[in-house]
Amino acid sequence: MGTLVVAANKYAGRCTSCGVLVGEWAGRLTGGPGWWRTWCLACYQGRDTAQHPALWRLSSSRIKGRLDEVLHREELVSGACEAPEWLALVSSERVSLYNEEEDRSGWAWVWVLREARAEEGAQQREEKRQEEEKKAREKQARDTWEQLRALLRGVKGETPEKASPPPSTEKYKGSWWGSEDRVALTDGEVWYLVYNGRDGDAWGLNNAGPYVATRYPLTPELRASALAAIEAQLAAK
Repeated sequence: MGTLVVAANKYAGRCTSCGVLVGEWAGRLTGGPGWWRTWCLACYQGRDTAQHPALWRLSSSRIKGRLDEVLHREELVSGACEAPEWLALVSSERVSLYNEEEDRSGWAWVWVLREARAEEGAQQREEKRQEEEKKAREKQARDTWEQLRALLRGVKGETPEKASPPPSTEKYKGSWWGSEDRVALTDGEVWYLVYNGRDGDAWGLNNAGPYVATRYPLTPELRASALAAIEAQLAAK
């Protein structure tokens, strides 16, 4: 519900902002089914000022909020939305909705917001920046770890019946997201350990605790890929 419909008002009504009676076709109508609002021309034309801010009505699963709280639009809606990136809460209301196609009614919370000014929400903006940087580091870690896995698939390795992978410092360990895999480097080998200790896994294949450990000859290319994956994963923590 990110699109704000704007049209001349077909019916007379009170201005949402100042309360003056607006005659037929004499003002503006904004909103959508269930939350139409009438504006006088003076308030509509000045809606982007501090006194009459441009209003956006977005449906959200969030209910609580404080006046002028600054939010990123992703906190309110998902997918494409025409609203500004940063918004400040003006009010929220519970509205009745009717779906003509399904012939059923329901309720939704609709937030009325204005575009946040540049000086507002410094903390929220910084938190968003840090969140985006963290996501970028996590993606880099996933990509480099997958590159290592792809490289290992092209190398002939050995999976002994009983394995004792060498201990390594934290810097020489890495974990593929969700798989709990590990890697350990020595001067001449790289050990790749696939976690195989979940319920339903074939535990009989394990040769190093809850892992299936395979060792590969350590080539310069493999060493560089393993170190890149490990360090990217550590940077993402």
